[in-house]
Amino acid sequence: QWNAVVRELVRRDLRTAETCLEGVTGLNGGERLQLTPAASGVDRLWSPWDHVGTPSSETEAIEAIRRHAQGCVGAYAAQYENPLLMLSGGLDSSIVAACLAQGQRPFGLVTLVTRDPIGDERRFGRAMAMAAGIRLHERLRDVSYIEPYRSSTASLPRPAGRLFEQESTRLVHEVAKEIGASAIMTGGGGDNVFCALQSAAPVADRLLSEGPGRGVLSTAVDVSRIAQASVPLVLRAALARTLPWRRDSPVRNDYSFLTHTAREMEGGALSHPWLEAPQGAKPGKAAHIKLLAYADGFLQGSDPQTALPTLAPLLGQPLVETCLAVPSWQWLKDGRNRALARQAFARDLPNSIAERRSKGTPDSFLGEIYEAHRMALREMLLGGLLAERGIIDRVALENAFSSSQCMTPPSFTRLLHLVDVESWARSWKTRMGDYRGATATC
Repeated sequence: QWNAVVRELVRRDLRTAETCLEGVTGLNGGERLQLTPAASGVDRLWSPWDHVGTPSSETEAIEAIRRHAQGCVGAYAAQYENPLLMLSGGLDSSIVAACLAQGQRPFGLVTLVTRDPIGDERRFGRAMAMAAGIRLHERLRDVSYIEPYRSSTASLPRPAGRLFEQESTRLVHEVAKEIGASAIMTGGGGDNVFCALQSAAPVADRLLSEGPGRGVLSTAVDVSRIAQASVPLVLRAALARTLPWRRDSPVRNDYSFLTHTAREMEGGALSHPWLEAPQGAKPGKAAHIKLLAYADGFLQGSDPQTALPTLAPLLGQPLVETCLAVPSWQWLKDGRNRALARQAFARDLPNSIAERRSKGTPDSFLGEIYEAHRMALREMLLGGLLAERGIIDRVALENAFSSSQCMTPPSFTRLLHLVDVESWARSWKTRMGDYRGATATC
């Protein structure tokens, strides 16, 4: 259904029960489908809002985060032989590595790098591997293996994949075969669970909870350092977020390269049930739960039919519930986010990782993909299904591909997202016959 495809383009990664296949509906996290001979229905068994409002002391929270992170990682690892962890060198995957190192089962480590230094995290990966006492496998991403016309989520009911993941999957599976791993682990969702916010919402939460005082000012200073904004600006934004009609956490829509026709097709999107905040909810906690809704979408992007399952143990329910009970401002300290998680594993992580504020990114590899396959991408989008349906703006795309100016990451990331959706749509049309002659919806 093309209206749902447009909504996928507009609200990437925030997924609801709606899919892009007509007649196919999914389940959100925490829901159960009940089938009887007479009827069917969906029950909501779990909501993040049920675990908000019971904070413990900071010391107790740190101990609980450590205990439940170890428990979740250990429970996942116990189900598979020699799991292989994708170690980025960042905090989240390093916490998973620390938890695995404390267990009794073997595991492997792999880090993927780009030619550009911004995507080369080997220095941090090697430090963590040394701390864990495990060999680190290092692999360089190669753009020549990317196939723009192939969708990595062709068997899923929505275009949830990313083009660069083709090469990540190839390299990781190569190492997994080498070491005999039966599953892939990631630190995926760690930012979301550990409330890595970069907004004034935690300041607003503290103001609503404690009233004006040194605590609010301290949190404002932390946010200003993280967001690189002035303290007065942060305080003004926080004050605005305390207003009853400003406490929700709105979803940002992306209409770049889309037509007016697409905007009309978008219509009303299904709301994610976790974004329906109860009366009196605080803005920082609403923002934290929005992050978790995005993490739920991340899980829906995994293909359950793959030979090697991909596991995200930091999204385990006990750890998520523990982190939900933590006030949003406690995640900020000394200008660092995810502060309690850092403290919980400080003794297990190299100081360079526990204290780091920077973060690597594969953006340079996305740029390599765009440059290496530019003409194929252009032809694919301008002559594809999205253009045929009037969803994407041909003129804007022509200008983007023809421009002699250096394209920035937001622009080529968006173009590659369009390619992801185009290749997914073509994969389903191929199953249904020649897409040029078909009239049925996806």
